[in-house]
Amino acid sequence: MAGGTFTAGSKIRTFKVTGTADAFANSTVGASDIGAVSLTSVKGDNGGTKFGVVGHASIQGVTVTTQAFTFNKTAATPQGFGDLQVTMTQ
Repeated sequence: MAGGTFTAGSKIRTFKVTGTADAFANSTVGASDIGAVSLTSVKGDNGGTKFGVVGHASIQGVTVTTQAFTFNKTAATPQGFGDLQVTMTQ
């Protein structure tokens, strides 16, 4: 999962996906600063191709309800499960 180029100050304050079965899949959300990301369900198997959430300066939080995953912003990245990754580019 490539990080790309981030414009300083680009922000996603909140991002929410509420579908109950494999609602977030094969997609990447990225910005310099990411606030609260709430995913009710994730299709973690993407055939080995990584996808997920990419931040450059900060990621405040990512939770996945059905897989009981919570991003730990004080731990190293990438974090996640299956092919889902939450990662910092710096």
